[in-house]
Amino acid sequence: DYTLTGDATSAAFTMTLPTAASSTGKIFNIKKIDASANAVTLKGSGAELIDGSNTRAITSQYSSVTVQSNGTVWYIIL
Repeated sequence: DYTLTGDATSAAFTMTLPTAASSTGKIFNIKKIDASANAVTLKGSGAELIDGSNTRAITSQYSSVTVQSNGTVWYIIL
C-alpha cells in the first residue's frame, strides 16, 4: 500500500513502518482522517529514525506525512 489512513477516533495509536533496509526507495503516505484530539503516531522499526526522531505524530484531521526509505533510515519528503 502507498497510502495508509489512520482513524484515531476511539484512541491514539502507533503505525510502525517496515524496516528501512527491506524498503529501500519505498514511499508511504500516512494520513489522519478523524477530527479527534488523538494522535496517529508514525514509528520506525526498531531503532530506525524518521528525520532524526524516533516518532512523528500526526494530530490534525486530514494532515499527512510522506516518508521514503534510503535503506538505513526514513526521510520525510512532504
